[in-house]
Amino acid sequence: MPRTDDLSRDVALIIAVVGAAILAFVANYYAATFVEVGSLTFAVGTLTFALAYTLADYIRRYHGRSATIVAVAAGALGTLAYTVAFDGGLGRIVLASLVSLVVASSVDIRLQTALLGGPIWRLVLISNGVSLLVDTVVFTLLAFYGVEGIAIPNLIVGDYLVKVIMSLISIPMIYGVASVVPFRPLVPSREEGRLGGSMR
Repeated sequence: MPRTDDLSRDVALIIAVVGAAILAFVANYYAATFVEVGSLTFAVGTLTFALAYTLADYIRRYHGRSATIVAVAAGALGTLAYTVAFDGGLGRIVLASLVSLVVASSVDIRLQTALLGGPIWRLVLISNGVSLLVDTVVFTLLAFYGVEGIAIPNLIVGDYLVKVIMSLISIPMIYGVASVVPFRPLVPSREEGRLGGSMR
C-alpha cells in the first residue's frame, strides 16, 4: 500500500495541477477585459495569472521539476480549453498566451532551480519578478500590438505592476502551505533548516 506521505503528496500535486489549468483558463477569459487606473491599464486576467506562477514555485519545491513542467502543460490545456469553449479557434490572444507561457515558464523553471534552498520569499519574488516581466512583454506585444485604442507601454507597465502586487500578496499563502502540508519539500530552504524543521 502507498505511504500516507506519498498519497498526500500525490493528491496535493493533482490539486495544484488542476489549479494551474483553472487559473490559465480564467486569465485568458479576462485577458481582453481592461481596467484603467490613472494613465495605466491592466487586464483583469492578470490578477489570476500571477498566482499561477506562485503555484509553480510551490510545485517546484514540493514536487520537482518534472511536476512543474506538467503544471505548465496544464496551463496550456487551460488556455486551449478557453478557446474551445469561447473562441472557436486559435485566436490571437490564445496564440500569444501559449507562446508567452512557454517562454516565461522556461525562464521561471531555471530561476526556481537556481534559487531552491534559499528563502521562500526570495524564490517567489525573483522567479516571479523576472518571468512575469518576460510573460507580460511577450504576451502584450503578440496579443495587442497594432490593435487600435490600446497603448502598449501603458498596458505592459500596468499588467506587470499588478502581477508584482499579486506575487507579494501570494507570499503569505506559500508560507501558509509550508506550515500545514503533511510532507516536506524536496529541497528545504535554509530558513526551514534554521527553524529546525518547524516548517514542513
